Amino acid sequence: MTALLALGIPGGAATAVLLAAFSFHNIIGGPSFIRNQTDIVYSIILGNLGQVLLLAVLGLLSLRLLGLVVRVPLSYLVPSVLAMCAWGGYGITGTIAGPLTVAGFAALGWLMRRHDYPVAATVIGLLLGRMMEGELVRTMQISRGNPLGYMLERPIALALFAVMLLVLVCAPLLKALRKRRLVQA
Repeated sequence: MTALLALGIPGGAATAVLLAAFSFHNIIGGPSFIRNQTDIVYSIILGNLGQVLLLAVLGLLSLRLLGLVVRVPLSYLVPSVLAMCAWGGYGITGTIAGPLTVAGFAALGWLMRRHDYPVAATVIGLLLGRMMEGELVRTMQISRGNPLGYMLERPIALALFAVMLLVLVCAPLLKALRKRRLVQA
């Protein structure tokens, strides 16, 4: 949550969804968000604090009852969860398109997990894609169609590019070196 409020970068799937909700209302995270929207920032912080306290109390009170869920056979549990997801998809749109979208994304998520693709990173990418496209258009306008030449004229940009290249080159080398040391040991 801190990265979302301070930098406008989601730290996980839940904050990526929150960032998408903010973008629907033309609210962009970052330092200007904290400076200009202090009421929203403090509401989020106090809401998180209240949520933690409420969940702690409810969790302790319902611990024994919810512990019985593990005894429910998967043959009953999985269809129940799928039915609730489809019902929620229908509730949002009021048409068959909602449950079909839920089913399509469920199949996509299952395929991604089966083939070891990171599902959370994909969700974040889908949500940040629109924002990235807008920033690319803005960069192209500022640089008059030559963003690389424009950025390479700036010393800070050159330093950041150098650090990125160093990380990209050194990370695999360090990994191979560690692997070699483990084999030798």
